[in-house]
Amino acid sequence: MEKDVSFQGNVPGMITIRSNDVVLDRGGYTVSGSGFTGECVVATGVQNVVLRNGTLRNAGKFGGGIDLEGVSNSIFENLSLDGQQLRS
Repeated sequence: MEKDVSFQGNVPGMITIRSNDVVLDRGGYTVSGSGFTGECVVATGVQNVVLRNGTLRNAGKFGGGIDLEGVSNSIFENLSLDGQQLRS
């Protein structure tokens, strides 16, 4: 990422990862939003995912923060979950 990103409204997955071998380096930037009922980052049935160097913010607005279902061989480092959850 090259800047902070903010979303508004009901978005099921602000960032959805559907492929293997994905690196999402936030570069220290923040993903935030308001009015959400879904998750901020969703990944299902993939492998070799790397999430690093950033913040998920807006406590109580995302359903789960990061939702990982069936994700394997992955790395999550240097992340700040401001009022968020990590579900797997």
